[in-house]
Amino acid sequence: RRFVDRAREAAVGAGLGDVVEILHADALSVDLAPATKIFAYLVPGGLRLLAPRLSEALRRGVPIASYTFSLPGEEPSEVLMAETRALECKLWVYRPSPDQS
Repeated sequence: RRFVDRAREAAVGAGLGDVVEILHADALSVDLAPATKIFAYLVPGGLRLLAPRLSEALRRGVPIASYTFSLPGEEPSEVLMAETRALECKLWVYRPSPDQS
């Protein structure tokens, strides 16, 4: 829960508190339909369970970022690495193809 609180504080600090919703919930039961962007920080098993729902969101035009692990069955648009982090700490970015957005 403390990471969620820190993320919310960071959003408010960046002036985005009224346009960003950060959820601490069961990823398999939360409604992704209203999402306009998705950030996932899940272990590979969790990403596998959520993969069909994330793929559907991507097909609807929702960009997705996944920290540390890639989304099963999807090709990333970009993989980012920070010089200040370990090599395995990557941000996998998935953008809808132009014909999907």
